[in-house]
Amino acid sequence: MRLHDCAPAASLPQIDPVFGLNIIFQTLSSFRTNKHNASLGQQFSKTGTTFQAQVYNTTKIYTSAPQNLQSVFSTDFVSWSVAPRRPFLFRPFVRKRIMTVDGPFRAHSPYSVHVNHLMTALSKHDGLDIDLKPCFEKLALDSSTEFLLGHSTCSLTLLPTLDAHGFLQAYNYGQAGIGKRMQLPQWNILTRDLRLWRSCTLTHQQDIVNQLLNVFQPAHDATAVALTNIFFHLLRHHDAYTALREEIIAGDQYTTWTFVRPKACKYLQAVTNETFRLNPSMGQMNRVALRDTVLPNG
Repeated sequence: MRLHDCAPAASLPQIDPVFGLNIIFQTLSSFRTNKHNASLGQQFSKTGTTFQAQVYNTTKIYTSAPQNLQSVFSTDFVSWSVAPRRPFLFRPFVRKRIMTVDGPFRAHSPYSVHVNHLMTALSKHDGLDIDLKPCFEKLALDSSTEFLLGHSTCSLTLLPTLDAHGFLQAYNYGQAGIGKRMQLPQWNILTRDLRLWRSCTLTHQQDIVNQLLNVFQPAHDATAVALTNIFFHLLRHHDAYTALREEIIAGDQYTTWTFVRPKACKYLQAVTNETFRLNPSMGQMNRVALRDTVLPNG
């Protein structure tokens, strides 16, 4: 630190300064109540945008500073790695493929047909309260499987091509189980969750499916979570909902909707960006330093 004229990051107050048991229990509790992002936000509000803590006898640095995130994921990404924990923790669910190794990837999912299926399904609940989250999960499942496998599960229609509901249940439970494994890395060998292993077995029956799951996970989750969060906020801010609806209706008068058309809708882009600011699709990303390096903002 003296070489680079750096100061240590602020330390999070801890009851247990060695294993960080209070932090572990707080994290597990926040996951159970679906308040993990809010819990992290409270910690950042107390300590600033960057702080350190001892967890499992290892120093972990938490940061939300844009300069640090840019350094870790872009300008100095060669100094950081998803290994060594991720391959072990993710192995039951996606095994050793693109999600558990270092390297960029991109994926794109077709939507037009499946959006029509979604609107048809929603029209059957006209005037009634409906939980949009399962609908968006099915939308992402249908579009992702069509792009990756060549045919869709059609879970939003009356004639699904497979037990899409059962697959989604297994997928969601498997993913939740991996989240728990990440909070108990050293002691996972002591846990025995038979439903987790059955769910993982159902989601990949052969190697090619396992490889596709590594691409399907980010494509499916990012879409479903983003859409759920957007509508969560729109339904609580009617002025924003009205302004966005007016922009969409105005756009219908001049052109048909294509993949590039939403990018020209300034208010739609503002709504999307503000939603990502408030509720990122991925609330927390972990990296391990491969060599001595520095964060530009502490």
